[in-house]
Amino acid sequence: MDVVDLVNCNDAVELPEHLTKTTADVRRRVCALKKLQLDTLKIQSEFYAKVHELEAEFTKVTASLGEKRAAIISGQYEPTGEETSAPLLHLVEKNELAEFEREWNNNNPNKGDVGIPDFWLNVFKGSASFVDMIQEHDEPILKHLVDLTYTVEVSPQAFTLIFKFAPDNGYFTNTEITKRYEISTAVDEKEPFMYAGPYWVSITGTNIDWLPGKNVTKDAAGEVQESVFNFFGVSGKKEDCADDDEVEAQLDMDYEIGMTIRDEIIPRAVLYYTGESGEIESEYDSFEDGEDSDEDGEEGTIEEMDE
Repeated sequence: MDVVDLVNCNDAVELPEHLTKTTADVRRRVCALKKLQLDTLKIQSEFYAKVHELEAEFTKVTASLGEKRAAIISGQYEPTGEETSAPLLHLVEKNELAEFEREWNNNNPNKGDVGIPDFWLNVFKGSASFVDMIQEHDEPILKHLVDLTYTVEVSPQAFTLIFKFAPDNGYFTNTEITKRYEISTAVDEKEPFMYAGPYWVSITGTNIDWLPGKNVTKDAAGEVQESVFNFFGVSGKKEDCADDDEVEAQLDMDYEIGMTIRDEIIPRAVLYYTGESGEIESEYDSFEDGEDSDEDGEEGTIEEMDE
């Protein structure tokens, strides 16, 4: 058995042909590079640990802004003057927007709405990552979502998503539903070269106390059906699914969803509400593809947004 067969038998990486033609001296130098790689990973691990600590610190700093946003959305606080000076849409010319706002005002006379109705429902529907997860039977519940925040723990390393619902939502007794992700920034000693930054260690969702006949995660026959609220039923520990690739893949995807909510949905919620988040992502995509938006055509207009 040659070295290639030995590697294949051990389910290791596919051995490149050029490596089989190296001398002992060259391989020794490659091993030195591998040692440097290990040292680099340790430094990266320390970096991510520091980032996590900073996130915990600045989450507390920005908490007051999140509280003010929640107060505006719920109608507990009415912004005035300088507080409302930002443009409604950054990607549309001011004079063009003013013209269509007059039309919008004529079509939508003030009915005394409190706050911003259905804010979080429309935020999630404005996200390409979540719009397909939301079923028709989920929407009436999401209309009662009044705030979405997260907290960060340093020891153990973790973050918790907190979904706050109106007490009289008519579907469950919970006023808060949480999803906690314990993570690690450490390099796995068994598989150090697989390290790519923080990874989940355990995932824990809240048990939802559904009111009789209101559980949208079950159909009339009591069978599990698609619902965005199934997200809270996904829990597990990495150590328990080492031999179950399917379960681990499901939890990996759940972790990605959790990070998207933490890193995108919560801090940029208003941009998902106005539809600008997708526009901004498209601009970045065009840039990365080497396309010049000015050559491809004009920016999207209000007419196109209304279609």
